[in-house]
Amino acid sequence: GHASATGRFDEEQLFYLLSRGIPEDIARKMVVHGFFAEVIRQIGIEEIEERLLHAVDARLEKGPDPL
Repeated sequence: GHASATGRFDEEQLFYLLSRGIPEDIARKMVVHGFFAEVIRQIGIEEIEERLLHAVDARLEKGPDPL
């Protein structure tokens, strides 16, 4: 199933990736990227989709914002 759009992180997907030896930081980025990619791909305009996915990837590489 798909994760809820209410802000809950999909722990099941994370567990699956961790159980296959993927480090937690990378696994979390993969889950977040997958969520955004699913939403962004519904736009239907390839150029915009690619720009948004690039922005998501760039932001994920920066890591979490300090409080």
